[in-house]
Amino acid sequence: MESIKKFLMIMRKRLLFTTIIVICMLCACAKEEKTVADDMSIEEGSTATTEAAASEETSEIANIAENDVAVFHSYDEFIEKINYLIGVMETSDSDTFLDEAMRYEWFTYPVYLDFTKRTDQFGYLQVDIDGDGVDEFLLGDIGSEDGSYDIESMYTLKDGIVYVVFEESERNFYKIYEEGIIEHNFAYPNSLYGVEYFKYTAGKQEFIEGIYNGIIRSPDDEYQINYWYSDRLPWSYEGSWDDERYSDSASQERVLTEEEYHEMWDELENRYCKQEMQLKLHLFKEGQ
Repeated sequence: MESIKKFLMIMRKRLLFTTIIVICMLCACAKEEKTVADDMSIEEGSTATTEAAASEETSEIANIAENDVAVFHSYDEFIEKINYLIGVMETSDSDTFLDEAMRYEWFTYPVYLDFTKRTDQFGYLQVDIDGDGVDEFLLGDIGSEDGSYDIESMYTLKDGIVYVVFEESERNFYKIYEEGIIEHNFAYPNSLYGVEYFKYTAGKQEFIEGIYNGIIRSPDDEYQINYWYSDRLPWSYEGSWDDERYSDSASQERVLTEEEYHEMWDELENRYCKQEMQLKLHLFKEGQ
């Protein structure tokens, strides 16, 4: 519990650092655009105070928020870095581990949860998902009893930088199918549920279509469960169901009945989930 609290604290500081940078940039732009000299003395004094405070905050959290923009020439180097962090975790206390791991932008909360599981179940796989000749990188864990795997995050390497394609969480789940199809199931209790399908190609997730059900306020201010289909992103499920977004003739976005929703769920599953990719993870422990 204490390590989770520390992780969240560091994330808040990372966000604060970003906010400070934005404030400084806005202040700098504002100073360049001012033309009334008589008012500048007060406003510049205020700006100087803001920048001084920002500078003080920045120096206080520099060791945490100044992330290493790690350059990896191959996934092997990425694997080596993860193995290094596993070693730090196993030989140090949680504070030391988090201080080291949080230097890297790719070390997000889902990755942190991977690290905190049993390391003898923590695995990876380098594989070409979409058949374009370029490998992607998967992280997940292997079931101790039946040998099943759970892919929890997917990355791609571009110009030496590791980019996230998707990450699982307690409310978001992913499966990878042949031909680069990615299924995204999500469940937000008392809010939103559904399934979306993406086509992964050339390092990008392209949205295909999805169905949703959520609690929405009706025109008479009553809350009700609504069902709908969309073939575009971003979509919105706020407002009444007669609003203008359904007048877009290029989109097939539409409201569904509950029966249509369940029928379409089966239809989409049959269309896209024909063959789940057979992925066998390699344990990090084996690579040490």
